[in-house]
Amino acid sequence: MERSHILRWSQKRWHRRYVRVAAIVNIIVLYLFASVAFAQQPVDFLHFINSSNSSVAVGKITVDGRFITTSTLAPDPYVPAGVTHVVNTANGVVLYNAKTGYAVVEQIKPDGTRFVGGVFNTAVGWEKMLSIGEFLFFYNSDGSAAIGYINPLAQLVNTKSYGPGSFGYWSIVLSTASYLFFYNINNGAMALGWISPQGTFQQTWAIPASSINSTFDGGVSDGRHILLYSAATGATFIGGVYTAGDGVYEIAYLSLPTGYIKFIAQGRYLFFYNPNFGGGTIGYVDEFAADRFVVTETPGFPPYWTRMVSTTDHLFFYDSVSGAAQVGYIDGAGKYSETEFLWLPTGSFSVMATKR
Repeated sequence: MERSHILRWSQKRWHRRYVRVAAIVNIIVLYLFASVAFAQQPVDFLHFINSSNSSVAVGKITVDGRFITTSTLAPDPYVPAGVTHVVNTANGVVLYNAKTGYAVVEQIKPDGTRFVGGVFNTAVGWEKMLSIGEFLFFYNSDGSAAIGYINPLAQLVNTKSYGPGSFGYWSIVLSTASYLFFYNINNGAMALGWISPQGTFQQTWAIPASSINSTFDGGVSDGRHILLYSAATGATFIGGVYTAGDGVYEIAYLSLPTGYIKFIAQGRYLFFYNPNFGGGTIGYVDEFAADRFVVTETPGFPPYWTRMVSTTDHLFFYDSVSGAAQVGYIDGAGKYSETEFLWLPTGSFSVMATKR
């Protein structure tokens, strides 16, 4: 059967249907606030933002699993209240307000302080923002999308924009090591694609419907594999992405405890957490094991963590209501160990780790 195009599908016949893409006209306006900047270098710094009062903080986890605050600014005059999305790339962090379209680029200096770079206006209403490689992918359920990257001068460069209806409806979009994965909860449709060096989207595979049509409302990737999960039923689908990006193959169907809402990847390990009632599952995908998904621990976590963050070597947990925080790690046997419990300022809606 001919491969379906990710952009749109016919209701009667499954074939490619090319959609004219609207030209880019002044979607992003950049204002550079400094003449000298640098590529973001630090890895595993933690970036905090309180969207209600625009306070921003940066910290890091030491090699022995201790958290240290490196800079704070409350409020930050360049970060207005109402930030809804925070996404990190190799060259900086984008803070975006979906209601106004206002965004700002930040970079973390080697000493853990912040450099504010480009301030710009983009389209309002982006629902999903992901980073993959050097690029950022913006998506809206009306089928519009945009692609860009942050240059070493902390400017966001727009490489391609797609108007409403260009992409179909996707309830889940995940980044793997090389591809973007798309899933539609309504019919089980799936698709894969990559971003070219020129910053345009290239579809590699798609199916208009699949037998995994279920209530999958959460997902995570360890880079090679895709895991889709239903919080209501615990139903879980595990698939592998072919190296060439020309398909997703089924590895396993299984059932996990219900109620997991937060998911993070830590190396090969996947961590699922229920913030409403507590509890979690740690495991990894092994295509040659009898169970395919090997559960290594079901830690009895408390129910109050609002943010879970994975760094290269550690996990960071934070409760925005009380300010409680915890640092730990997953060992080689897949078991979690705590290294520090501490108290931080309350109210941070976003906590994320920088990366190359």
